[in-house]
Amino acid sequence: MDVVWIVLGIVIILIAIVDTFISVLNYNERGLVVNHVARATWVIVRTVTRRLPRRWRQLALRQVTGLVTVSVILTWLSGVILGYALIYYGAMGWGAIDIRGGAPEGFWGALYMSIGQFSTVGVEDISAVHPVIDFLTVLESLSSVVLLSMIVAFLLNVFSGIQMLRSLSADVSRPGEGDATPLAALYPFFPNGEPSDVERYLTNTWGDMNLYGDVLRQTRTTYFFQSGDEQFSAPFALGSIGQIVGALRWGLPVGEYPVSRLPGLFRLEESLAAARRWITTEMLRLPPLVPPTPVSSAEFARQLGAVRSSPDDVPGVDPLVAEFDHMCRAVARLVSPTQDDAVARSADPAEAYERYVQWLPFGAVSARFDAALSRDLDYQPEDRDPTSLPFTAAGVARSLPMPS
Repeated sequence: MDVVWIVLGIVIILIAIVDTFISVLNYNERGLVVNHVARATWVIVRTVTRRLPRRWRQLALRQVTGLVTVSVILTWLSGVILGYALIYYGAMGWGAIDIRGGAPEGFWGALYMSIGQFSTVGVEDISAVHPVIDFLTVLESLSSVVLLSMIVAFLLNVFSGIQMLRSLSADVSRPGEGDATPLAALYPFFPNGEPSDVERYLTNTWGDMNLYGDVLRQTRTTYFFQSGDEQFSAPFALGSIGQIVGALRWGLPVGEYPVSRLPGLFRLEESLAAARRWITTEMLRLPPLVPPTPVSSAEFARQLGAVRSSPDDVPGVDPLVAEFDHMCRAVARLVSPTQDDAVARSADPAEAYERYVQWLPFGAVSARFDAALSRDLDYQPEDRDPTSLPFTAAGVARSLPMPS
């Protein structure tokens, strides 16, 4: 039986060390244990905070990063300490460890010895009398130094990820209390409806998007970050960028508004798509989405007319058609602030249908991704349904498979 404890201890140590190495020093690796620990911690916190009043819920959510980070670090520390303790426990049966005075015996004595060696302080009343065990005590002290260095690197990665999310959120934050759509972030770059420095804005946002995506792949614990501020969160930042990309790419007649062909817009679209694919596959675990079939051009024109004739939801209208029109009218107000949404209303139906068909796969992916990410991270903005964001087909998204 002593051999079993020693083998088990070695296995636990190897799992802890390999998991730490993979999670901290390897790019885009899942790790063996740590991601399950982080997810379990978040699910417990999410279950509890959902039942709290909004004021206390925001306070509790701000503790999520600390709780998840501590649970990950304790998992690594516990694995190494427990593994060595089991080795010492097995060695006690061979008489390889001497216990003196009032030191505890058995497993608790082995655990006491392991904690002492890991902390590099040591213990006086329990000592190794076999050279192999004596070597292991020195090895444990050295491994503690290496492990603590890895933990420091892990913490730096976590806080770097928070900084990257802050930069990304700032790129799409909505100044003032006016327009509640993400396009409000673009108003400074469209003075009097004319584009100014839009390429620079898109390029800067693309850079922040890439940095945040890299940090997520390096340190997956960053995914669970909660600030308590609805405009400083992954669902807000990623959802808003998706809506900005969709609006600028397909919201305006291409021939008249060249902003839809800016290189920075295509780079940002590709970077967003890569981040969405990774989060969907690695964190949300959703199956691939089959793009819906577009309605016919005649049906599109009929539904468009029905949507524009009534401000309320119209029965029999495809939610994605309604969302496309909503998006077009919002971006029309951006480029023609004095004419409200006249640009969208005056667009050629055939040309608008062409843009709708091109936008549809992007719009369907956005609908599901935004709703799934909001639900998984429990994003609950004060002024709207937690599974709905502007330009998001909530009715379509709720019919798609979501994480529990």
